[in-house]
Formats: sequence, C-alpha cells, structure tokens
Amino acid sequence: MDSLLANSKTVLVAIMGATGVGMFIFIKLLTNDDKIRIGHNQQSETVDIQAAHYVDGTTGRPVVLLDTPGFDDSREGVTDSNILQQIVDWLEPKTGQWRKLNGIIYMHRISDSRVGGVSRKNIRMFRSLCGDDRLGNVRIATTNWSRVSEAEGSYREADLKREAFKVLLDSGAQMCRHANTAESARKIVSELIPLQAVTMQIQKELHDGKKLSETTAAAELENETREMKKKNGRELEGLRKEMKSAGQARDRTLRVQREQERKSQEARVARVEADRKRVEKTIQERRQGHEKKMKDERAKLARLTELQTKQRREMQAQLTAAKDSETKSRQQATQKQRNLERELAEVKKRIKQLRI
Repeated sequence: MDSLLANSKTVLVAIMGATGVGMFIFIKLLTNDDKIRIGHNQQSETVDIQAAHYVDGTTGRPVVLLDTPGFDDSREGVTDSNILQQIVDWLEPKTGQWRKLNGIIYMHRISDSRVGGVSRKNIRMFRSLCGDDRLGNVRIATTNWSRVSEAEGSYREADLKREAFKVLLDSGAQMCRHANTAESARKIVSELIPLQAVTMQIQKELHDGKKLSETTAAAELENETREMKKKNGRELEGLRKEMKSAGQARDRTLRVQREQERKSQEARVARVEADRKRVEKTIQERRQGHEKKMKDERAKLARLTELQTKQRREMQAQLTAAKDSETKSRQQATQKQRNLERELAEVKKRIKQLRI
C-alpha cells in the first residue's frame, strides 16, 4: 500500500458518513477486498482508517479508497477526538509528505425519514474538515434506494438538496444516487479520478501554524462538547431532584441508581475533555518534531552552501594564481626575447664595424 500511496498516478478517494450508511459495501463492490472489515454496526470496528485499492478499467490508474470512521462511534471509550486524530494522522503521516485527496464521497441514507442529530453532526464535521473551497471534489452519494419508493426517495432527495446539503451543493459539491451495484460505484468514482488532488481545510490550517484546537474541525467538536455538557448538566439536575425525592421517600435503590448515573455522566464529560487535550498535545509534539527536522535540514543546507562557497573561492583563487603565474611567465619570456634581440643587434653592429 505504501508504494501505491507514493505513486503520483494513484487516485486517493476518502469515503465518509455516519455509521451504517454503506461505506463498507461501496468499497467491497469496487475492490472485492475481504480484508476490509465491516465497521458500520452497533459494535463498530472502524477506528483506524482502512484502505483498499483497485485499478480503474478506463484509465488504468490505481485507486485507493479510504474507509473513515464516522463521528458517532458506538463503542465505549471511543470519542470524536479519537476519530479526528485518526484522520489527521493519516493525512499527515509521521514520515513523508502530506497526502492529498482527489475526491471525497459523503454517503447518506435516503431511507432516513429525516436528518437527525447524528447525521447533522457528521455533515458539520465533514464540512469543517474539507472546507468550502474544496467542495468541487465532493460527491454526496445517497444510499438505500431499494428501501423507498421512487416517489418517496425523490421527495427526500429534493428536501436534502434544499436543506441539509444546500450549503455543500452551493459551494460546488454534487449529489448522486448509489444503486448498490459495482457499476454505480464505478460511475461515482470515475467522476473524481480526473480531478486535481487537493489538501483538506484542516491540513491547510495546521500548515498555517494553527494548533489542532484552533482548527475549524476542533471548534466544531468543542461546540458539540459544550452542548453535551449543557445536556448532561440538565440531566444531572434532573437526577439530583429525583435523588432528593428518592431520599425523602427513603428509596435506597433508586438513590444508588441515580448516583451511579450521575457519576457516569460526569466521567463521560471528563473523558471527552481529557481526550481532547491529549489529541492536541500529540499534534503539537508532532509539529515540533517536524519543525526540528526542518530546522536540521536548513542547517545542513546552510553548511553545504557554506562549503560550496568556500570551495568556489579556493578554485577561484587557484585560477587567479594560475593566470598570474602564466602572465608573469609570458612577461619573462617577452623580456628574454627582447634581450636576445638586443644582443643580436649588438653583434651585428660589431661585425659591421669590423668589416669597415
């Protein structure tokens, strides 16, 4: 896979969306790769970004498809910050250059009667990761068309264009239908293959020197955390009132139950906050390591440049000395020639006098 990713002809396409929208099936239809694990159920396995590839039959170019985790992971201890770090880690490998994507496919179930809180959250995170300037490389693929009638699906599709995905579509993204066939999947990806690869907004923000906590994506997560804290606060207040009532009624079982729920809620909030700080620290350490590497490279370049300049000066001095020596030798030869000519003239003069 590393050699494929290093190939300039390789097309990189990320598949994103909420858990259960059909990303695994989409990738399997194209690659027939059994190593890709299904990660879209109540016990989601997709934590690390999974990659599979195939060769496009029309262009002959290798295509790498990335199965990314949704920001709604169902497992205990897996937070949105974990998922954000996984995405950043893949886009910014510890060795090598930042990876650019030729396209991003966001998948959404047309069978959902409404766009719920989880889906809206994933859409907001998707936009914050990509950035509006890069949405021309985005395809919004609706799935599960077999579970709705044509009339109902068309109505929901139009509603999605007017509401949930309007901002993305207005900025250049395009919506398409996925019919759950290999031909349909190939058609969607084929539109992305000729597009120029782009960096995502979060990459640019980190390149510009922002901390992870200062990126648009992190800000979106922070908003989610604040809302969760407010919700938990309201729930905790309700629990306290119930505990008070339980105490008054001397219902020990209910009091213990509510106390456990309160501690669980507080622990969840603390875990999310600690995880956010850990992710930020990891990114900061990685950036410092990258900056140190760049500093060492610049110092090495400066040393090489200085050595090259010194060698150039020495060569110039040697050339100048050689030219001076040549000039001096030429002058000495000229002077010797003149002396010989004078001596010859004197000899001729004496011979002439002797004849007289």
